[in-house]
Amino acid sequence: MPHQLWATLKTISKNCSVRNLLDDLGAEAEALKKEERKKEKTWMRGIIIRWLILTAAIMFASYVIDGIQVRGFFSALFAAAILGFLNAFFRPILIILTLPINILSLGLFTFIINAMLLKMASGVIPGFEVYGFWSAVFGSLIISVVSWVLSSFISEKGRVEYIDLKKKDGDRWE
Repeated sequence: MPHQLWATLKTISKNCSVRNLLDDLGAEAEALKKEERKKEKTWMRGIIIRWLILTAAIMFASYVIDGIQVRGFFSALFAAAILGFLNAFFRPILIILTLPINILSLGLFTFIINAMLLKMASGVIPGFEVYGFWSAVFGSLIISVVSWVLSSFISEKGRVEYIDLKKKDGDRWE
């Protein structure tokens, strides 16, 4: 038995050199790097598409509400970037700080927080103005709804996705 094991190990060592093992590991590492780059590209594509959706929502709100003015596409694009930054970093802090008021108002105070963030973004971006409190509230509501509706069709990878349901067997949908 030990002679058979020794013979098997000798055969394996002749066929598999350290160089072959390193080449195999290098090929695997290269494949993993390629897969990671592909994931980064799709992740970035998703962020850019969501940024453009937020830009479209801001432009739509400026057409619907008189108290919101956008002078051009790039003003809306920069406003979407600032609004995205404020929503990512300051909104969670504001939600936690105003949690008691938010609970008492059954979540309606969140609209006030969104309106305040919209006014803050308008103060930073030239060419993007929000006049008045109610314009900010209704504008933030419209921006949230339009952004939510359009983003519901975009996957995390930045692809357009939808569910195609068909009615089968009476009341059952698949």
